[in-house]
Formats: sequence, C-alpha cells, structure tokens
Amino acid sequence: GEPTSTVKDFLSYYGLESGLDVVMDTDDHFFSSVGGQVMPEVIIFGPNGDIFRHHKNITPESQIRDDLEELQKQIAENQ
Repeated sequence: GEPTSTVKDFLSYYGLESGLDVVMDTDDHFFSSVGGQVMPEVIIFGPNGDIFRHHKNITPESQIRDDLEELQKQIAENQ
C-alpha cells in the first residue's frame, strides 16, 4: 500500500481530510476480513461501517475522488 503521508497528502489536496478515517492495513488482516481479494483494491466505508464503494484492481484517482465527494455529500445531507 501507499505510505500514510501519501494518503494524507491525497486527501488534503482534494480537501477531503476532514471527517474521514483511513485504515492502513499493512498486514492485510482487515483487508481479508472485509472480502478483499486482489491488490490494488480500494474499499470506502460509510460512517456506519458499511461498505460504500469497493473497487477491485486499479482504480483511477478521479473515481476515488468522486466516490469520496459523493460520500461526504451524503453524510452532509443526513446530518
């Protein structure tokens, strides 16, 4: 996976660092527990711990950004 600093920089660049928790699972324990199968794989969880998006294989940066923005919008609408 990416270093923590790379993930934080990515979120900060797009203004998405507020209110998001990032799991850095270097031993793949969590990854396996949520059905992770291939690398790279992106799993985005909602505030209740449910899987919001699950992308297998290479996921374009624009898709991740769109998913995070959509999740933040949904969270804001439900507050």
